[in-house]
Amino acid sequence: MMEALAQDCSLSVVPLRVGGGTRIKILHAMAMGLPVVSTPLGCEGLEAEDGEQLLIRATPEAFAQAVLALDGDRELRQKLRAAGRSLVESRYDWQKIYQDYEAQLIGHQGRIAYQACINRVCMNSTGLSNPLDAIIAETS
Repeated sequence: MMEALAQDCSLSVVPLRVGGGTRIKILHAMAMGLPVVSTPLGCEGLEAEDGEQLLIRATPEAFAQAVLALDGDRELRQKLRAAGRSLVESRYDWQKIYQDYEAQLIGHQGRIAYQACINRVCMNSTGLSNPLDAIIAETS
């Protein structure tokens, strides 16, 4: 449904002044290729920079000016559209998040296993004769 509405839009505005939570709507707008104008609170926690992936304005006057400026500047809309989409694909894609997490987890487990063997935990310190049992004991 949102995709159908977005086809008729030239930009997305997020005038959030109170609230919390994940800024999924901004990411969704960027993924659909909509340039975004937001308040600092509206994009809090996202790895987006003012003037790079979106426009961030703190006061109502500056926010309104940014909306009007963006609406009248095709080149800026194209820049924010491309950079926002790229940000979503590189940092917020679920497959990418899962792959990064898996790599960190495997890396963490690998470091623990290496450390366990270096410290001779594998057999001597724990009293366990199976190195895998020692590694599991070390990570528990």
